[in-house]
Amino acid sequence: MPEPLLESLQRHIKLDGYTIVPEEGNAFSALHDSKPKFAVFPVNNGALFLTKYRLGNGAKSDRVALLEFLNRANGYSVVARFSCETDYMTVAAWFPGSFGVEIFEVFFKQFFVDAYAPIEMDKSSVEKLFRLE
Repeated sequence: MPEPLLESLQRHIKLDGYTIVPEEGNAFSALHDSKPKFAVFPVNNGALFLTKYRLGNGAKSDRVALLEFLNRANGYSVVARFSCETDYMTVAAWFPGSFGVEIFEVFFKQFFVDAYAPIEMDKSSVEKLFRLE
């Protein structure tokens, strides 16, 4: 059974049209037909929101360009942080353990603004570094 915070998050995320898929350890994925999917994990009495973007060949062959892109993305970001795994760039943000509808709506909106800002501001790097699916 999910913790109270995670239950509140799931209820509110469903209102935005997402389908909730339970995962191991009280985590869950949120799926939508036209919006990015993401996962939520319980972390430090709060919730870590995480979405991933697959790296393309340009990111693998030009790590300097990838690191410069990540640096710019982290500079634009308000609530999220950008990092890389072997084949993915991850965008993560931590939501504190006290749920309030207004606070969550601000956080949730900003999480996606942060995730899209570098994509909108640097389209040529995105085309070079990521697999566009």
